[in-house]
Amino acid sequence: MAHTALFLLNSATLFDVGTGFSGANNYALVEYNPAMPPADKDTGDYDLTSDLWDVMIIDVRGSSADNLIENLNALDRYFYECQLWEQDHNYPSGKGELEFAPQNATNHGKAKIAGGWVEMPRDLLAAPILSNMIFRAVVHFKRRPYFLGALATLTPTTAATDNDLNNFAALPSISGVMAQTRIRLVAGSGNSASCKRALVAVRASRNPANFVHILQAEAYTARGAGVADLTDANLSPGSGVSGQRYTPTTTNKIMLLRWEVTANLDDQKGKFMPLVIYRDNAASLNFRLHFRNGLKFSAGNFSFQPFSTIDPLKTMFNAGTTELGVLAMNQITNPPGGSALATVNAIVYELWGEALAVTGSLDIDQVKLFPVGEAGNGMGLQSAEFGQAFGTNRVYFDARDDLDSAYIANASDVILALPIDLPEGAPILLPTLRAGFRVYGLVMQDVVGLYKYNRTTTLTIQTETQQVYVRMRGTT
Repeated sequence: MAHTALFLLNSATLFDVGTGFSGANNYALVEYNPAMPPADKDTGDYDLTSDLWDVMIIDVRGSSADNLIENLNALDRYFYECQLWEQDHNYPSGKGELEFAPQNATNHGKAKIAGGWVEMPRDLLAAPILSNMIFRAVVHFKRRPYFLGALATLTPTTAATDNDLNNFAALPSISGVMAQTRIRLVAGSGNSASCKRALVAVRASRNPANFVHILQAEAYTARGAGVADLTDANLSPGSGVSGQRYTPTTTNKIMLLRWEVTANLDDQKGKFMPLVIYRDNAASLNFRLHFRNGLKFSAGNFSFQPFSTIDPLKTMFNAGTTELGVLAMNQITNPPGGSALATVNAIVYELWGEALAVTGSLDIDQVKLFPVGEAGNGMGLQSAEFGQAFGTNRVYFDARDDLDSAYIANASDVILALPIDLPEGAPILLPTLRAGFRVYGLVMQDVVGLYKYNRTTTLTIQTETQQVYVRMRGTT
């Protein structure tokens, strides 16, 4: 069984060099050892962003001297066309790729080609070559530093929760580097017709099942003066005491809610973006919020980091029925300051607030912690804002090469809209052999330029309504 070595143009085979001189095929692979991307001498990380140069030795034959030269020129011209398309994707030739798999291998990979040339030695017109009509060519080509496998659909291992998370099994071990993903979001119910902003993040570090992603207001450990239980079906989880209401008696900044996570502390490590879900019930916007995290070493002995934002953030949305405001509180790191957790009793989070006037009330539903950097170098969280509402259409976050990183598509996957600006964050990549990783999603609405969360708008990651597609990649 021969190696698979195909030079493709727009996914169609243009040169099959792996099967050798069979039938009308005029190209035969002699030698190919895929080049490896350079690795950082300090960290060992591969350079997966820079194209690399590779070499392949191919025998080329022709039915005549003219035909031999034509076949060599055709191969040389192919790499030149790849270069022109790489420089300008409007160039009509299209994308060139190398599809490769060693003999007896079942996993094929494709690497995009960005240019190259066929080395033409001075003995091209030598008598032995022309008499046999076969020339051994040295082909130099520039390609992506990795080979991409086929796109595969991952099935979640748990049912989705309200606008929240889903579990997935570990990816197969066919790659030493992280896999590219395409994540599909569909707003399942509620007022999804007005949703225009979406956010996704992945949790893959340590044991994702033990990570506390949501700090429910009613699950507080301590609360400040003027904070009381709130029963509201429009807050999560939708029944019983579902939130906390702060009715101010002072304009001083006070601690509103504190949460202490005492179990599985090692699984809380990482960098996170806190999103506060709130409702400002004052006649005019009246509250400002601050968030911080810290450690608890013993009863009453706390060590806190500075607040995640320099100044408190003002609420941006007045009261709605099902619509709640969202405040992004910058970024926090667990453990704060890089502290060891050996003698720590709890990871602590605090939400502070202040009223601009002693009037109205502030409802707190929850704080969501979205992981940042689970895929390395800040990758693993991405958001996008669109000029039109999602409705029942699909929102994609796509980390694959040469594709828009976010877009809206219909049920037939026809693209309907692109973001109004570059998506924020970085592409979602997934590590292999990491069991039980989780994908978190959030959709928000647009009201007079302000974004709000709708508790009744659900996101489900199920085979029919939301999917995560994974494209494995390897360096060889």
